[in-house]
Amino acid sequence: MSAETILITGASSDLALELIRSIARNGPAVQILAHFHQGKERMEQMKRELGDSFIPIQADLRSSEGVEHLIAQLHSHAEFPNKIVHFAGLKLRLERFHQADMEHFDADFQVQVRAGMRLLQEFLPAMARAEWHTKVVLVLSSVTVGVPAKFMSAYTVVKYAELGLLRALAADYAGTAVNINGVSPFMVETQFLSEIPEKALQIAAAATPGKRLAKPAEIVAAIQFLLSSGSDYLYGVNLPVTGGVVF
Repeated sequence: MSAETILITGASSDLALELIRSIARNGPAVQILAHFHQGKERMEQMKRELGDSFIPIQADLRSSEGVEHLIAQLHSHAEFPNKIVHFAGLKLRLERFHQADMEHFDADFQVQVRAGMRLLQEFLPAMARAEWHTKVVLVLSSVTVGVPAKFMSAYTVVKYAELGLLRALAADYAGTAVNINGVSPFMVETQFLSEIPEKALQIAAAATPGKRLAKPAEIVAAIQFLLSSGSDYLYGVNLPVTGGVVF
């Protein structure tokens, strides 16, 4: 096992790629285990940029078989990761509650909650016994802070389930080597919002004091703090990065 191994799920997303590049630029050499489902070209480009320290692993987390395949591949590279960042999730949709696509909801719940839970079930015991601080960061959403936005009921339910997982595990593993925290960003200028109407994005941006959506680097900075030794005293924190919309 290398000095430091980071597992990033949903690594082909804009936000995850920003984090990966920031880690590569600003920190010591680490092994990055990068889960992805789609976006193979992006992973191949990152492999060319970072070389052998970047290990892309393709798996479909919408099925239990895909999750177990990912776990098996991860074990072939490391006993356990020192740090885990769980980005994986389906694209955000705006839809009225009575029109919610239950198939999409089930798939998103599987990817964000069930798959995240299974991965942590596999690796947290070893992370908790480590001689140094290990870190878990769940990427949540500003819908878990204050009043959620309209027409996001299914997404809000999934994110609150993930928040419940964060708090339960932080309580279960309190006093061990692992710090389990989350970050809850407001809407970020990424492809994750590609299915949201432009007018809705303009309204969301106008609601912030700065009259804009978040930039990926601003969210990544918060995630890197939660991955750093500066967060060694934090347990179960859901850090809002919302541009002042809620606090």
